[in-house]
Amino acid sequence: MIQAIVRCRLAVGDWPTGHEYTRWRNVEADISRRTGALDRIAPEAQVIRRRLGTWNAALDIARHQEQAKTTDCRVGGRRQRSRGIAD
Repeated sequence: MIQAIVRCRLAVGDWPTGHEYTRWRNVEADISRRTGALDRIAPEAQVIRRRLGTWNAALDIARHQEQAKTTDCRVGGRRQRSRGIAD
């Protein structure tokens, strides 16, 4: 669910509003249906809101997850990227 918001962010270029996400999701769902990749259909924005309370709460979780993935850390004196727990 959160991964879908992140994929939308990559496609849109910024964190999406609920409306932007819905438009992106509809296009992605159409492509997925046409190519037979039904497992790639993102959840509807209303489902995300219902499960996480609000759209802003979902964005906060997505931002936190992305930040955790790209947090820099020092290992052995060298700077490396932390991949986070989700990977």
